[in-house]
Amino acid sequence: MNFSLKIIDACYKVREKYNRPDFIIGYRLSPEEPYETGLTMTETLKLVRALVTKPLQFIHISQHDYFKKARRGEGAGQERLKLIHEVTKGKTALIGIGGLVSEKDLNKAL
Repeated sequence: MNFSLKIIDACYKVREKYNRPDFIIGYRLSPEEPYETGLTMTETLKLVRALVTKPLQFIHISQHDYFKKARRGEGAGQERLKLIHEVTKGKTALIGIGGLVSEKDLNKAL
C-alpha cells in the first residue's frame, strides 16, 4: 500500500513540475483476491480509505462480476462496489466494471 501511495505522490510532483493540471491521475485496482492467502476486503478497503485522501480524479474498480460480493474480511457477504462506494462517496469519482453485458445489467448497476 505504501508503494502505491508513494507512486501517486510522485505522479503529482511530476504533474506540478511540468505545470500540467489537465493531466488526469487515477488509480485502478481489482478488489479482494480469491485465494486464502490473497488480499481480503479489509485490505482493499484500507487501501481505498488511503486513496481518497489523495487528490485523485477517480478510482477504477475492475472485477469479473460488477455485483460480486465480498468473500472475506470487512463487509463479507455485501457487494464489493457498494462497500467501496461508501468510502469514496463525495470524495472522488468511482468507476466500476465487470460483466455488464445487457440493458438489464446496466440498469441494475445504475
